[in-house]
Amino acid sequence: VVTVDIALANRWLVSTVAQQQLDAVPKVRQIIEANEAAEEPPGPKQPFRIHRISIWSPPGWFGRIATDQDEEVSRWEMDTLQPKYGLLKFGDLDRISYTINEGAMEPYDYWWFFAPFYSNTTREPRSIVYYPMRGFDMWGAKYFVLPHAADDKDQYRGIRSFLMHSRLIEESEWQADDFQVRRNDSCFPRARIVHRVIYRSPIHGLAKADRTNRMREILYPGFDGYWLERELEGMVENPREVAWIEHPDPGYVASLPAPASDSDADRCQIVRYEPDRVEVDVETSARGVMVLADLFFTGWEVTVDDKPVEILRANRIMRGVAIGPGKHRVVFVYRPLSFRVGGLITLLSLAATTIALAFSWMRSRRQSPQATSSSDAGIPSRGATD
Repeated sequence: VVTVDIALANRWLVSTVAQQQLDAVPKVRQIIEANEAAEEPPGPKQPFRIHRISIWSPPGWFGRIATDQDEEVSRWEMDTLQPKYGLLKFGDLDRISYTINEGAMEPYDYWWFFAPFYSNTTREPRSIVYYPMRGFDMWGAKYFVLPHAADDKDQYRGIRSFLMHSRLIEESEWQADDFQVRRNDSCFPRARIVHRVIYRSPIHGLAKADRTNRMREILYPGFDGYWLERELEGMVENPREVAWIEHPDPGYVASLPAPASDSDADRCQIVRYEPDRVEVDVETSARGVMVLADLFFTGWEVTVDDKPVEILRANRIMRGVAIGPGKHRVVFVYRPLSFRVGGLITLLSLAATTIALAFSWMRSRRQSPQATSSSDAGIPSRGATD
């Protein structure tokens, strides 16, 4: 009924485009993959993220009425990798994921790394939108897809932070597709090893006050002309070298790292990356913590050389693992208890249903009357009417 209602009564709300347009290779995908092929050294590719400003439209759309408006909007959204097309796979694009999408179900603590605010150093209040670029670095945002035309006061066109922090790869005409692709050479690898940790007590609940100072400590890069935190100047930490660990036992956290004789020799190579499984080859000269820039979330389990270990809460919401010196294989697997309980309930339900059906069939067989011949039933045979 719903399908018929949508197809007939509300058909004017349904947009359709040709299949060949949906199968076309997006422009931004071509730009990113060409840049990767030209600039990346040979060897296994490592997963990275892109960040696309979520909401903007080419200004040329507002000065005319297009007869093929639905096709034009669909083509532009796909070409610029609008987040709702992020699940599609185009060649090697399946190894690219987004940092954050507005309207998706990202955890509250994850938003803190990317949420924009107004610069606190301008003479005119609320005149320049500022994005905390260290958050994008830490989560491995290697490419930015941004509007071509900028507006410092607009949340979605206030891209000054991105322009300062990246280099241009390619751009379209302003009045046409209105996009630019930029590369962030400062982004962190998805997996890395640190030999310094900072202990922090776990946060419970969703109070903003409990998070504000801790996130400022993690994200503040030092004064860059637009963001100033005077009390943090001179105490800025480098997340490439240190991890903030939240744990009930401060003594355990203090025992995790040891100075590395040669931290440049540390190696983290992601050899398998899937939604429910990540495998990383690790090599280090001293004790440390391997930080994986993926969400710390209930249901994940980890082994180091096939031995179960604890997943540490690193940098507020990343996954960390204690690592000893030497070579190791670290494997993360997503096995939520809810899935296992649900699977068990399903199996029990199927078993109960099968038993009930079998019992019902056997009972009906026992209760059915035996078949009888026509003579036994007293019905005269043909020719026996006399």
